[in-house]
Amino acid sequence: MAKAIHILGVGNIGLLFAHRLAESHGADMVNLLFHRHSLIREWDEADRKIELVSNGIPNAQKGYGFQLLGHPNDHDINPINNLIIATKATNTIAAVRAVRRHLTSQSTVLLCQNGMGITDELEVLFRDVAPEYIPKFMVAIVSHGVFSTSPFRAVHAGNGMVIMGSIGIAPQTDSTSPTVSLSELLCHTPALAAVRVSTLQLVQAQLEKLVVNAIINPLTVLFNCRNGQLFSNSQQADLMHLLLEEICEVLKALPEAQRIPRKEETFSVSRMKEVVMGVADRTGRNTSSMLQDIRSKRTTEIDYINGYVVRKGAELGINCGINERVVGVVKAARLVDMEEILKLFPELSRDLD
Repeated sequence: MAKAIHILGVGNIGLLFAHRLAESHGADMVNLLFHRHSLIREWDEADRKIELVSNGIPNAQKGYGFQLLGHPNDHDINPINNLIIATKATNTIAAVRAVRRHLTSQSTVLLCQNGMGITDELEVLFRDVAPEYIPKFMVAIVSHGVFSTSPFRAVHAGNGMVIMGSIGIAPQTDSTSPTVSLSELLCHTPALAAVRVSTLQLVQAQLEKLVVNAIINPLTVLFNCRNGQLFSNSQQADLMHLLLEEICEVLKALPEAQRIPRKEETFSVSRMKEVVMGVADRTGRNTSSMLQDIRSKRTTEIDYINGYVVRKGAELGINCGINERVVGVVKAARLVDMEEILKLFPELSRDLD
């Protein structure tokens, strides 16, 4: 028997999971957790349904449970067995804190964020907690293309997959519970194309996704363009190469990467360049999430992407000056022109194509 799934975070990925789970298993087993009162109003205005448009065809799912975190009655929330956290990376630790008293060692928490570094923060959060009281944590890497058009309405613009695996916040034990696990439910949700992989495979997938995010996200901000418009001139291509040289050197030196087969080849600049340009081409019409954040004056996830590379580089004694400057530009939260880019990165060619 499957236990209810709670979802915290109703942005693009949260809506995708909520809709596809309801579609395959029934909305009554999905509970939405809202962290602010305004979401309740928006939920009512949306007629308490989630609409997902796929191949131009809208499909609405109704019948979800929902609860408001931080409400005086949130102590009535039963212990959470299965939780999907689909907030931005910058809000993830706050989200875990908000639900922590509803979690037990039997809970499974699936984290669906861009970037890396959240594992380190979770280890700090649970540092003084005995292992038998720590939930089981998993990470998901989501490659589906989704964008929201209004609250509780989204477009599934591109099919991808969900790669998920366990992370070691606490020793993982095999459950003897007869209930269906969260990963099994997701794997039996066809539209998600979810697979569970080993920890080593997860690490490789995370690092490769980090490289893609660390190039496409900040460069679309610097050059104020869609994904497909990147690398159309020598400055863009040169800056990608400079970033990749630092990123690949850091990734190959990470302790967790040492067991990855053929890591020198896997994280070579030439291979990663091909991967990045392939993703940019396939998602050419998309506006990156980071550029959307800058245009909407929202906090970006740069600290968990290029910022993560800079921090790990410092720990490993690897200079990541180019990435550090990119972080600075994005955190300044303003768009820059080519003249300013050339001043910030004098290593680039000044010959404009």
